[in-house]
Amino acid sequence: MIHWQFPSDPRLMQLPDVWREGTWAVVSYTPTMSCVLAGPRDGEPTILKLYHDDRVERVAAVMRSLAGSGVSVPRVLAVDTPRRLVVLEHVPGVGFWTEPAAHLERQVMAAMARELVALHETSLDPGEHPALEHVRLGEREWARFRETSAELARTFPELEPRLERLARMLGEPEAEPAPALLHGDFHPAQFLVDHGIPRLIDFDNVSFGDPMYDMARFASHLYYKGQVYDRPLPEIERAVSAFRSAYIAAGIRFAPNRWFWHLAVSLVAKRAHRVMTRLESDAVRRVVHLLTIAEQNAASIVRP
Repeated sequence: MIHWQFPSDPRLMQLPDVWREGTWAVVSYTPTMSCVLAGPRDGEPTILKLYHDDRVERVAAVMRSLAGSGVSVPRVLAVDTPRRLVVLEHVPGVGFWTEPAAHLERQVMAAMARELVALHETSLDPGEHPALEHVRLGEREWARFRETSAELARTFPELEPRLERLARMLGEPEAEPAPALLHGDFHPAQFLVDHGIPRLIDFDNVSFGDPMYDMARFASHLYYKGQVYDRPLPEIERAVSAFRSAYIAAGIRFAPNRWFWHLAVSLVAKRAHRVMTRLESDAVRRVVHLLTIAEQNAASIVRP
């Protein structure tokens, strides 16, 4: 028997103190970043988020501002700055990928899109939240794309011509649009789904920037995880289409060229890179699959 003392990250030193206060179940743990626990506090079910850094006040303030603006966010019940933790209301539901066949249905996709529209169209004064960055996402993601393409070409030399061609198809990013409030890490696994109703639960990376980045990150996650969970590609494509259609119907910020650009870039810089760095089985086939979808989206960009 091997005993592993949790957590392995020495920066989450507050966990033993929290554990002694009651019985907690580990929901998720991201080394060097955060740990999420579920358990009772004052007799009520809650979610406890522990951080390794000093972001707790900022995260709590952003969530309260979003709630005041009508965005559906978990209620902040308490903030413990010395121990770097936030106590949130318990949100019922299961993880998105626990029941993919049901959660990839059109109505769930549409509900997720409407939550994103509500966030993008929220008027949150940047002056009230100077800690929230305005991220130049086009420049940042293009740099990541070029770096990842070079790594992929070294690892899979047979793909180098296609990667170079894709870079030419995409071209430099367009000028940044007027910034919207972004989730910053928007994808289906950030939701809990309760009887077909999804609820967004993580707001740690809220910032200002191009809303098409959030949309593309969501769609590229579907293509990547759909492959991981052996979901048929037509099913994933229908889910992406339903998500995009609902976003367009409910909002005013959809920009086709930037959607196609960010999606193609995300498929390579984020998803194909993950396949490579995590040493996934059948990596070449998985990377080729993602690269093919990226090429299809790049081909849909309309040049002036």
